[in-house]
Amino acid sequence: MGAAVAVVLTAATLTACRTNVGVAARVNGETISESDVTTHLTGKPQSAQLQQQAKAAGQDLTPARVIVLQSEIGGLLYRRALARTGGVPTDAALVASRNEAVQVLAGNGQQITDQQLGSQLSQFGVKRAFTSRFLRTLELEYALIQRLKLTQQSELTAAVRKTGSAVSVSPRYGTWDAAKFTIDTASGAGSPAFLKLQQASSSAAAPGS
Repeated sequence: MGAAVAVVLTAATLTACRTNVGVAARVNGETISESDVTTHLTGKPQSAQLQQQAKAAGQDLTPARVIVLQSEIGGLLYRRALARTGGVPTDAALVASRNEAVQVLAGNGQQITDQQLGSQLSQFGVKRAFTSRFLRTLELEYALIQRLKLTQQSELTAAVRKTGSAVSVSPRYGTWDAAKFTIDTASGAGSPAFLKLQQASSSAAAPGS
């Protein structure tokens, strides 16, 4: 009897492992694959400048793959929430709000150009081409904040939960923090550390610098 149960459990575990091979995350039933993430990575180490800044700030650098996955998860969550609270804004409307979205959500009140953001992503090991996808997630998040007149992170989290926020992340990336809507890595938080360092060094990433 015990041996039979052990065999069944082992088979179930192996089946689950095979099912999750190549999966970076699942968001409300949608899959983000490992290849979806790696296609946006440069494969290069993070810049020495960022490593020095992180050390001085007592922070751990956010891995490039976590930055990408965090952004992709956010995009799916915010798009779903918008769809269920009046509809997703048009591309034109989202683009029109870009400058304000970046300033509020990633610029600490200061304007950051697309080029500056792309430069920072590159220093973290993320391809510049990912900038447009990263920006779209910020636009979607900002649209939801504006529509529901949210002022606190807890309000944003609650709003998304009401419309569906079932997220599971591969242990390779870390664990999903359902309270903060971020990926926690083994060494600390995910995207927030990226954004803080990005803000601190945005001037150094100006075009032509």
